[in-house]
Amino acid sequence: MNILIKVFLIILIINPIYGQNNTTVNNQNFNVQDKIITSFPKEILSKSDVDLAETKIKLFNDNLKLNPKYSPNSVELLNPLKKLILWAEKNENLNTQLNLKYFYFGLAYNNKKFVESLEIGNELLKYENELSPNEIYGVLICLNACYRNLEAYSEIIKIIPLRKKYSYVNKTENELANIEYDLALAYYNNKNYLLSIKSFLIRKQYYKNTKGEELFVSSMSNNIGLCYLRLKNYPKALEYFNLALSEINSIINIESKRKEKGYNIFFKAIINTNIAKIDIKNGKYLKAIIAYNNLVQKTKIAGEKNNLTDGYLNLAKLYFRINKVEVAKKYLDSTKNSNLILAASDTKIDYLNTKAKIELYNGNIDLSSKLFESSRNTTDSLALVQFGRENILAQAKYNNDEKEKELTNAKIDIKSKEKASRILLIGLAVTSILLSIILFLYFKSIKDKNTIKSQKDTLVISLTEKEILLKELHHRVKNNLQVIIGLLQLQSKKVKSPEMSDLLNDSQRYINSMSLVHEMLYQQDKIEVVPMNDYLKKLSNQILQSFYDKKITIEINADGIELPINKAIPLGLMVSELMTNSNKYAFKNNIGTISINLTNKLENKLVFIYQDSGEGLPKDFEEKISKTMGLRLLKMLSDEINGTIELTNKNGFNATLEFTTHEKI
Repeated sequence: MNILIKVFLIILIINPIYGQNNTTVNNQNFNVQDKIITSFPKEILSKSDVDLAETKIKLFNDNLKLNPKYSPNSVELLNPLKKLILWAEKNENLNTQLNLKYFYFGLAYNNKKFVESLEIGNELLKYENELSPNEIYGVLICLNACYRNLEAYSEIIKIIPLRKKYSYVNKTENELANIEYDLALAYYNNKNYLLSIKSFLIRKQYYKNTKGEELFVSSMSNNIGLCYLRLKNYPKALEYFNLALSEINSIINIESKRKEKGYNIFFKAIINTNIAKIDIKNGKYLKAIIAYNNLVQKTKIAGEKNNLTDGYLNLAKLYFRINKVEVAKKYLDSTKNSNLILAASDTKIDYLNTKAKIELYNGNIDLSSKLFESSRNTTDSLALVQFGRENILAQAKYNNDEKEKELTNAKIDIKSKEKASRILLIGLAVTSILLSIILFLYFKSIKDKNTIKSQKDTLVISLTEKEILLKELHHRVKNNLQVIIGLLQLQSKKVKSPEMSDLLNDSQRYINSMSLVHEMLYQQDKIEVVPMNDYLKKLSNQILQSFYDKKITIEINADGIELPINKAIPLGLMVSELMTNSNKYAFKNNIGTISINLTNKLENKLVFIYQDSGEGLPKDFEEKISKTMGLRLLKMLSDEINGTIELTNKNGFNATLEFTTHEKI
């Protein structure tokens, strides 16, 4: 590689487009670049055009050495460069081709042309033996930045081994630790929390061995706690949060060399709010309120505005939970007046949903509906953005695959021409016939290939559109059901009859179990089946929130079981009914255990077993089945999924349901 390309790589690594903080821009340098762009040959028709283009590229690189920033008009060079690369691939040696592709790669990268930069960056990685370690390292850094911008965390994970291989290029001693941290974040965002924990532990060990990095030792413990929190392993999460507190307390008055004064105290408040998330799960709302109030105070001192927004919003949600609606509204107004406009999209959605619930509680149904609609529109926009990112990755991969196919076809074509040359020695007539056949087959294959490609693209687009529409349908059904739940909740606060209030509360639970199915189908990739283990855990945790005066332990076992929506919803309604009955009648001492098991019995038959450790059914329950609404509902739901249910008393109440996975004929 020539020296200009190496200079370009240094510029690219030191000053990537996603982290530029230069406040002064040399307009004269931009003027020089713009003149080069204007005089760059638009077509490459001869060797003289190639020579002129290479001269312009040299001048452009010389200018980058003076000011490592591209002119906004540099994007206009991409199309002429494509033509120059096509010429080079046919007429120039590999070294010249790679020089041009490197320049094109830097240009596309700095102009945020993700398809082009990903496509040519991955192509350059295939020339690992022809490129220097510095050059490979530069490509990897840029690709990592592209993938991070597109939130393509799986792709970041794929290039980590190559980054580790060339980590010695970066002379800083903590490069491997930085790579491990990138890996931890990628695993975390891909919801692979166990592997994320492993990488955070490696990063933590580096900080422990480095003087002056004590704050980040605590930060890694906090991150590991967040991973366990996502895994719902609350004891382990609490263990690491407490460890993080111990580590931060040991240096609470020692300022970090990389953070502002007072940051340690602020970070301690952050850890306490993470512990508060576990308290909220356990119904300890007042304790959580204290933690978030402390976060707001420490945030104001530290000047971390994003955390101020988070603190106000969580306080609003907590006060709403304990029915202090006016206080909740006050904190929600503070949320809007903080840094909400710059907050993440999921925070804005959370804000809209909380405000909608408060307005619904106050009887402002029209305003509540508009807020729910705004939340839904924001969610839809996020889904479209993510779909666009995935489309960029898919397009880059598709273009790369197509280039490989074209290269293979070119090699086949060369062999065919060599064969034709040998035949030419035998006779011009035979050669002409063979050439005609080859040309006929060649053009026919191109036509067939284009037809197949067009059909394939049409099918892919159609399938994607249908999947998006189906997900949107589930999403809208879920939102509409949530509005109904809110209306029922509003009505339940107005009625004075205990019987009517219980009836409305039961209706809310039934509708919530159906809403949860549609929510899971919208959020996951597989839209035809519901993962029952996750569904039953989420549903039971939501129902348990109403058991605020009881200490109930619940055990769920439905690993590997997936059911279609017409089976999952009736089963969810049965769980809702059974858990409600257990809450009302089973636990006289307010302490007990509920276990739910769903397992395969035969190829097309499943067994669902619900058991609580309570008082069990009364002796005359069989005589009351026809008169009791709850027991009649269980019988109706079991018939709906082609099953049979048996209710017994054995160390508490037991319900055993056997049903088939195929449809009833």
